[in-house]
Amino acid sequence: MSIDPDASPPSARTGPVSSGVEYEVRVRARTFTGRSGNWSPVATITPIAGVFLGAPTSLAASGGSGLADISFSMPTSSALDYARLFGSDTSDFGDAVQVGSDITGAPGTQVTRQETGLSAGTRYYWAQAFDSDDNGSGVTGPVAATIT
Repeated sequence: MSIDPDASPPSARTGPVSSGVEYEVRVRARTFTGRSGNWSPVATITPIAGVFLGAPTSLAASGGSGLADISFSMPTSSALDYARLFGSDTSDFGDAVQVGSDITGAPGTQVTRQETGLSAGTRYYWAQAFDSDDNGSGVTGPVAATIT
């Protein structure tokens, strides 16, 4: 929407905006009773179209003797750049550390990893996707694996 506050009355235009095009905008508040506040100073904005990055799906883990096998599917978004797998001995994501290096693959690709050298007990796993600007998706998990 563009507004000409100097017009009498001020004019407004609504509709779609184009990604990467500069627009000058001003805003003002209006109370529930209809009283209007002062116009803000002119600000220049440049909307950028984004692509939603979904979280990894189908996260699963199974344990064995000193190891865990973990799998998940990369999100199908074209914004996908890489994913990370996290593991912890507690079910608190705040305690999790990255397992291995960043994982690259095409959108929708099934990923399998193995973590070895583990002590007996329960191990928890999470997966998260990232775009090329390092913006993270939601976190998938936890899933648990019983290590023997």
